[in-house]
Amino acid sequence: MLSTWQPKTDAALAAIIQQYLGLAIPKTAVCPGHAAPFSFVADAFYERAESCLAIGPRSGGKTIDFAVIEFLEAAYKSANSCHLGAVLSQAKRAYKYVSGWANKFQADLNISTITREHTVLGSGAEIEIVPGTVNGVNS
Repeated sequence: MLSTWQPKTDAALAAIIQQYLGLAIPKTAVCPGHAAPFSFVADAFYERAESCLAIGPRSGGKTIDFAVIEFLEAAYKSANSCHLGAVLSQAKRAYKYVSGWANKFQADLNISTITREHTVLGSGAEIEIVPGTVNGVNS
């Protein structure tokens, strides 16, 4: 069951991500001058910046980090999101993550719809995942 309390600290957010989503997002930066992936997730979730940009290597976890943010913001803040995967395969990976968690917590969050186009929570929050192509964005 997804926790009913709103995480207030980075430690609480990390605990929820680990316990309920099964992920241990790295908290230590690997390169000098860079930030750890968890710093980005926490900063985005707690809205510590007006806008966020994630730059990282292929297979660096950006897609799953964004999926975590989108899912938890829908669950805890009733926030809507639209995830633009750079290509269709990346959008499909994001959908795999979100739909897996949505299926796991379907009863807890009263989720009525689980598709790539829309995952709809009982709170009314929607998560939309599309490829960041002309056709995907225009549809």
